[in-house]
Amino acid sequence: MNQTDLNNQRLINQWSFPWPIMDVLIGGRSSIDLEKLILKNENDAKNFLRSYGYDPDAPNDLQKLHEIFIESINFIQTQLIPREWEKGKKPPKEFLECENPAWLLLWASGIYNHTNDLSRSESLQAWSCAVLRVMHTIAHLDDLQRLNNIHDAKTQIMNRFRKILFRDKNGQLLFGNADEFIQLEKMEWKTGKSRNSMLLKLLHKPANVSETIYDFVGVRIVTKTLSETMIVVKYLRQFYLIDFPNTHPVRSRNNLIDVPQFRRQIETMQKMLQDHKINHQSFQEMLLYLKTPINLGKSCNPHSAREYRSIQLTCRQRVRYPSPALSWMKKLETYLSENHGTARSQEIIKDFLALISSWCPQTEQAKEVSIFFPFEVQILDKEAAYMGENGAASHNRYKKAQVRSARRRIMGKVLTLP
Repeated sequence: MNQTDLNNQRLINQWSFPWPIMDVLIGGRSSIDLEKLILKNENDAKNFLRSYGYDPDAPNDLQKLHEIFIESINFIQTQLIPREWEKGKKPPKEFLECENPAWLLLWASGIYNHTNDLSRSESLQAWSCAVLRVMHTIAHLDDLQRLNNIHDAKTQIMNRFRKILFRDKNGQLLFGNADEFIQLEKMEWKTGKSRNSMLLKLLHKPANVSETIYDFVGVRIVTKTLSETMIVVKYLRQFYLIDFPNTHPVRSRNNLIDVPQFRRQIETMQKMLQDHKINHQSFQEMLLYLKTPINLGKSCNPHSAREYRSIQLTCRQRVRYPSPALSWMKKLETYLSENHGTARSQEIIKDFLALISSWCPQTEQAKEVSIFFPFEVQILDKEAAYMGENGAASHNRYKKAQVRSARRRIMGKVLTLP
């Protein structure tokens, strides 16, 4: 090849792009929607893993990747394709016995070892892509759960709401304070999501990142009447249960009540009351029959039934919890004070405590960690709640829709294999 050809080839190489990857980087596409990876050899695959955050030559990282690999296969088997798995649609034996994560990446890139069988190669690629999608999601989910003290967040958020919940002498649940309150049908707490539930949620989300799980903690407030849902929204701000600067406006949803129409009706009723055209009792009776349901369009959530109706707010609360380092220091100090262990172990612990103290100065600022933690508030009347629990908008249907979406996205190519 002459110099001109070399120069031309260099220019061609320089201006050749991995377009699917470019689409992920700047085109808004999710990495788990890629049909294949673009890696050339095992060294390339290992560099990819190191860049991602796992060193394939480090035993601890290799063990962690293997654990994620096994969990991903189990999730696919039990959650996404249980019937197909029972009928024999399983990964090749070579895939199940793979101990080198680099080969998962190479198979997903269309590079195969020890096989010239086209159907087997296609199977390895399809299964590698599917499992890597789930592995990616699990890795981010694990880090989010380790990062945040979810238990303390739940407790502090729930305690804020409990301050304005009480019962009257007849046991009716009231929301407000002694001077201003409404009677609720019920209030329910969402204080946890199962691991499989979180994985399903992330696997069907377009962005597919764990930071977009906003409902680790949530509250569902069910009112007696439709109009009282608006009182609940007002009370959330009035009694400082939420702060409007810390709401997530893009995620605010209302397909329950037509606010402009409700406002017109309430202001008309208020004027009638002021002009003595109706009395207090008539005003209350009119509220019972005030119907301003919103015109139901397409649901914002593709997995929610069109009939599912609620007001939904995504909020953040600053939660505080003790510094993990200082918590361990207290445990070690207690161990020392109770004279556990040998004299040698006591000396080692004292040295260790001194070392931690040099890293973590005993200042007020260092004694706690504070973060903004997301939570969701759902508000609906008892009629909408009944439909959500028993009608076309039931949670079981919602979950089935999630599974169908995740199956298509993660297992699409696998499901077409013979």
